[in-house]
Amino acid sequence: MQYETVEQSNWQKKIRVQISADRVEPKLEESIRDFQKRAKIEGFRKGKIPRQLVMKMFGPQIESQVYQPFIADAYDKIFKDEKFDVISSPEIENITFDKTQGLAFEIVFDVRPQFKIEDFELTVEKVRFKVEKEDIEALLKELQEKNAMIYSADEAKEGHFVIADLQEVDSSGVPILGQKFEKQTIWLEEGNEEITPQLLGIKPGDERTIRITIPEGAESGPESEIITPSGEKASGPAEKLFRVDVKEIKERKLPELDDEFARDLGDYENIKTLKKELTKNLKERAQYESEGLFHQALVDELIKRNNIDVPQSMLQKYLDAVVDDMKKRSKEKIDEKLVREQYKSLAIRNIKWILLRNQLIEQEALNVTDDEIETHLQARIEEKQIGEEEGKEIRNDKQRFEDYREQLLNEKVYTVLAERATIEETEKPWRQEQTDSETTGQPQKQS
Repeated sequence: MQYETVEQSNWQKKIRVQISADRVEPKLEESIRDFQKRAKIEGFRKGKIPRQLVMKMFGPQIESQVYQPFIADAYDKIFKDEKFDVISSPEIENITFDKTQGLAFEIVFDVRPQFKIEDFELTVEKVRFKVEKEDIEALLKELQEKNAMIYSADEAKEGHFVIADLQEVDSSGVPILGQKFEKQTIWLEEGNEEITPQLLGIKPGDERTIRITIPEGAESGPESEIITPSGEKASGPAEKLFRVDVKEIKERKLPELDDEFARDLGDYENIKTLKKELTKNLKERAQYESEGLFHQALVDELIKRNNIDVPQSMLQKYLDAVVDDMKKRSKEKIDEKLVREQYKSLAIRNIKWILLRNQLIEQEALNVTDDEIETHLQARIEEKQIGEEEGKEIRNDKQRFEDYREQLLNEKVYTVLAERATIEETEKPWRQEQTDSETTGQPQKQS
């Protein structure tokens, strides 16, 4: 047996194997004769079937039986002699045989990328988010909105909610079949110059017919067309008539931002104490977001300066996992091809980071000892970041303990990168970060 290893792109290896014909041909001829003896074909006596016909009908089966032991023996010997760090299942390809070259085939597989991180000259921006008075006021407003109370009202005013049955009618007031909508909630929103003025002053039990304009192109069909007195269709927006049968009127009242409001939310002495706690929490959140974005920037810059190819098998497994996860979470059938296209660039970025991270850990000999975990856990307990019971659960649960080790190891990786990076610090209002993240709506990178 002879073989040679050929380096392919994206960390793939191809081993070309050749086994001499004098080893394979006798086994092949023996198998063919055996099939000639045992095969039953209509029109031929047993044992008298022509060789050519046997190969035509049973050739692939005969060759598979003959070649497989040679392939298996070669496979075992090659992977025993060669120390490949294989990360994908080796595949056998291009099996051929002739009396001159013998049996030839290829073994194709991906290996774990082997490289060294050379470039640590990272220039990274670190944004520090400034929490201002307006941020606290916005958070208080949000809490106020969440704790609003709903009351019944006797008469509809601006800002109220009208709960009513709606029945579409024609110009003479006759109900249109199939166009009744029960228990609809209509918000008399300030600034809605069409619906709000038509319902102001209405009371529970009242009926009133209102006009609603349907924008041109919003609906199709005869019910959305305007008919002129001459019987011709008019172009432009259509109007519909609805009879509103009022069931209830609701008023939403916000609680006062006072000491009582603070005590209702939790163990706060007064509104001042609540504001102090909100400020502390918001600053911690802003710092957390700042560190997260800084870590992403470090990762992206490291990838940019140490770009590596991604093994196709790793990319395939990553995208398979994304698709499987979406199938579990989605009640409808997903477009697998579209999902793979949408997540491909993110998958490549994250795999590159995994490879670089693991190499950095190896190069810098980074590790986290059990004593370090215990020290970190105890410090968090003393600072009341976690409780005694949670700390005990982490210590006693092997998986959670190892996850905690991984978390601390990640922190060491980012520390190494930050120590070697040129950091350009800037300050940015916290509100701007929230606006930017809501506007972009981009998938989160993993870092």
